[in-house]
Amino acid sequence: MRSTVRGFASVGVVLLCVFMVAACKSTPIAATIPSSTPAATVAGAALATVPSGAPDYCTQLVDVPALTGLSDSLGQVANPDTQAAGQQALALASTALHGIDAGPTLNPVLANLADELDALATGDPEPGEWDGVTTALTSAGEELQTTCNFPLG
Repeated sequence: MRSTVRGFASVGVVLLCVFMVAACKSTPIAATIPSSTPAATVAGAALATVPSGAPDYCTQLVDVPALTGLSDSLGQVANPDTQAAGQQALALASTALHGIDAGPTLNPVLANLADELDALATGDPEPGEWDGVTTALTSAGEELQTTCNFPLG
């Protein structure tokens, strides 16, 4: 399972970067950006903003704590000591994804990711479930980068 988790970390980098860059709102840096532009930082990462003119769902994705904390939640699920807390957070992330209307092209991609997160949120995760999340994260990451144009630093 550890090699699957490591593979997950490398393959799902694009979407995880999107959500991680949005994970910690930083007042000092955010204060330099117009209030109409959501901003976020992660230690060691470049400032990320939702570009002007990006679809509304891009801002919704950045504003959902369960999604911005996705990386931590997946790490918790991989650790037996924190698995229950991670699974609860994944269930919240799944619910949030189902509640975002991203249009006919992206809705199925986000729904697939939500379903894969649900699979990890119940019971003892199997290697195939990690693979499903990896694939769903990669697909969603590619689509989100194309449509939201999140800067990755």
